[in-house]
Amino acid sequence: MCSSMLLVVQSTIVTASKLLALVTIRSHVTRIGRTSVTYRHILTGSLEGELHAEATTTSVRFDLTARKAIELDATLRSRAEALLF
Repeated sequence: MCSSMLLVVQSTIVTASKLLALVTIRSHVTRIGRTSVTYRHILTGSLEGELHAEATTTSVRFDLTARKAIELDATLRSRAEALLF
């Protein structure tokens, strides 16, 4: 079996950032499914704290040979649970 993670990304840009602006990215897991993990990313200005953008990413564990989603193994699940918000 050859597996990989398939990504689906949805993002919203709230404020245009200045060139070379310092930003802080905070990420956490919002959902753990049978075959996927969903993350939320929040980008804020490091100095002023202004919200610049938000993104939601869903990673699906995918069997490249069988061409179908496969269940998360115990290691992936426990790592995701440590980041669950």
